[in-house]
Amino acid sequence: MRYARFLGIACLFVVTMKIALAVDSSGRNSYFWITLRPSNGRSAGGRWEVELANGYRCVKEDSPLLSCEQSDKRCQITWTGNNLVDGPEADTLRFSILVEGNRATIQDITVNGSTPQTKGLELESECNIVRPKRLNGKRAPANYFEVQALIVLRDRSLMIEDPAHPFSDLRNGHTFGPTPYKPTSEEKLKYFPKFSWDRIRRCIFVRKRKAYTDAEVEALAKTYDVIVLEKANTAGQKNVMQGMLNVSSRLKKVNPDVVIFFYWNSRIYFGHYGIDDSIERHKDEWIDKNFVIRGHLPTYVRENKDFLKWWVGCCQKMMSYPSIDGTFIDKKGVPIFMLDALYKATPVNKLIINNNGDIRKRIAYVDGTYREGWTEGDNPDAIAAALAIARETGLNKKIQILRSVTHIANNKREMEDLVDPDLALYLLCVEKYHYFFWLKTVDAMKDRIFWLTDYLDQCKRPLGKPLGPYLRDNKVYTRSFEHCDVYLDMRPGKKFKWIVRILWKNDIGRPSVAGSAISFTDDRYRIKGCGAIAGTADQFFYLSDAHYDDGEIKARIDSLEGGGPNAQAGVMFRESLVADAPCVAVLCNPEGDVSMTYRLKAGGKLIRTDVLHIGNHPYVKLIREGNVFTGYGSANGTQWRLIAKVRVPMPAKIEMGMAVASGNRESLATAIFSGFSRLEPSSKIAQLNAQGAKKKPATPQNTQAKKKPQNTRRRQKIRK
Repeated sequence: MRYARFLGIACLFVVTMKIALAVDSSGRNSYFWITLRPSNGRSAGGRWEVELANGYRCVKEDSPLLSCEQSDKRCQITWTGNNLVDGPEADTLRFSILVEGNRATIQDITVNGSTPQTKGLELESECNIVRPKRLNGKRAPANYFEVQALIVLRDRSLMIEDPAHPFSDLRNGHTFGPTPYKPTSEEKLKYFPKFSWDRIRRCIFVRKRKAYTDAEVEALAKTYDVIVLEKANTAGQKNVMQGMLNVSSRLKKVNPDVVIFFYWNSRIYFGHYGIDDSIERHKDEWIDKNFVIRGHLPTYVRENKDFLKWWVGCCQKMMSYPSIDGTFIDKKGVPIFMLDALYKATPVNKLIINNNGDIRKRIAYVDGTYREGWTEGDNPDAIAAALAIARETGLNKKIQILRSVTHIANNKREMEDLVDPDLALYLLCVEKYHYFFWLKTVDAMKDRIFWLTDYLDQCKRPLGKPLGPYLRDNKVYTRSFEHCDVYLDMRPGKKFKWIVRILWKNDIGRPSVAGSAISFTDDRYRIKGCGAIAGTADQFFYLSDAHYDDGEIKARIDSLEGGGPNAQAGVMFRESLVADAPCVAVLCNPEGDVSMTYRLKAGGKLIRTDVLHIGNHPYVKLIREGNVFTGYGSANGTQWRLIAKVRVPMPAKIEMGMAVASGNRESLATAIFSGFSRLEPSSKIAQLNAQGAKKKPATPQNTQAKKKPQNTRRRQKIRK
């Protein structure tokens, strides 16, 4: 696996601290970032200053755990701060960095005196010379350079990183420090939203000027676990307060367990909602005359003690109503003194959530955090940090609302297509009391499909408890649940080019022994299944997802063991998840014989085509064009041999995936799949990628830079 360059990034932190002699844990991937700097601070030559970071801490040679023997061109470095092999004791990592002219290399890497491979570890390393332009805030000398090296030791026998330290495999993990807040108390947890792993738990922010219809209220209450009533939520009433109380009461009648927050801004004055109009008499003292946002939105003088009392009092009044469970505080820059005052005034049976971003220290003053645009952008390092922060929040039993939006969907199908990258990131880090927030608009005056997304196929399927935390190998992540498996590969670059697979685990026909499936970061799946794909009704294990219209699925069957000679593994299109559904599959047996099977109608007998012998590790492929399905087999994945072409009537939306059956009712067969892929040309993501590939080179007319909008947070005088 290739690791991204880290020039100018790795270990550039100058940290002064007392380092305890504790030993840091090591997980599946142990990272070590090393920097050599000239000790004179000006130019190379002479002694090097050595700095090492391992995701937990960053140390220099004043640490008794780090030492360096230096000669003219070589630094031999010894680190004794990690347990890399079984056991709690520290192991000795030793290596040399050789600097010759404009070239630096890392050599002689050993663990406890032996090569990493003899200890069961995989090794990756890289070493580079870096010439920074700036040094300590000034221009660096012309002949100044640093040496930066990375060592990765991978133990594939471990399935996870250090579970107690979410930041341990981040290159700047040592800068995060300990968790700056305590876990939620058991007393407070009594008033948290009810949580179940049966499906994806969801949140919505919503506002409406007119009254919500009964159908909208019912759908909201039955779809979402947490509802935040946005500003401007008059909902057909006299003012915002009455609108919020009206709709919250209606929601509670449908679902008493739904948790409802009202929106309250810590910086912008959006009006008093009708809660307490005394601010109208104090605008000269409580509203900042010199600071507006977006050119027209007035802001508070937050340091005014009387204002703070009014601001907290409004929250107390709203939360005194039984249909309001808590307050959502907006603006990432809310001062801690405001949160502290509000939290101290909040009864134990009410909840406070803040639009917190990545500012971890504020979580000490709230019950949960809302992360807006938490994974926007394509930077893998930023996403890795976002996932780690989310996991830390979950481990400490804090409510977390993870918000992502789409701006380009035009219909239900496109909404369903575009959700997968954001949903995959959510599923990688979800813990108890985490809620998925995904829509196009919060304005309920808009088309219902863009805000009330109760139709999303992914959110209707069973999820089940996670089988462990996410596993990360650089830009590839996996995580498995009782009924779902997630694979995410960010190496292709842009978000909509990522390889995203959210596949659902199904025991078709209720076999006597339950099957299972799990993905690995090397693009393999291990799938176990019982029963037989035969007769008028099937029994097998199916790892699948919804598929629309034409398409292609293919995979390599690396192995198929257990279950006997009638075991089968391969790829399948299927009308539905019922046992007697119409289907088409390309399957192989343990001998490498590949055939195509299909059922023309519900309850019909399964038909099998002639057998094609491929041999060990066969590739299988199935193509759909309307109601015509064509099956292929291959020995190498490039030269394909036709098996058969059949016509099977099926609707536009069907299931696709990998199937495994043992051939009997008593045991499981285990198949290893690799290189599984699916093409779905009608999906919105496929269309976006196709448009990008065909995009013409920019012309001078359309490359002119547009004026950047003014920073709306800039101080500016209010026009009189």
